[in-house]
Amino acid sequence: MTDPVVAVVGAGPAGLAASLAAAERGVRVVLLDSAAAPGGQILRESGIAGQQAHRPAVLRRVAAHPHITLRSRTEVVHARVSA
Repeated sequence: MTDPVVAVVGAGPAGLAASLAAAERGVRVVLLDSAAAPGGQILRESGIAGQQAHRPAVLRRVAAHPHITLRSRTEVVHARVSA
């Protein structure tokens, strides 16, 4: 049996959290995002207290995790997605 693989579309706060949760359970994750860098609109442009300080730690964990592959600048089109 092969290791399970999931695609997570969007590398914003929810996508990052979902990727880490799955990867920490042994699932291989392909994290897809249309932006050049992960973090999402909220983390890139907002001044929400605490979020800016939290972002580098989460991004380091995602980047260092051996079960997560990040594909930036990747647009997901419904017609191309298959089970």
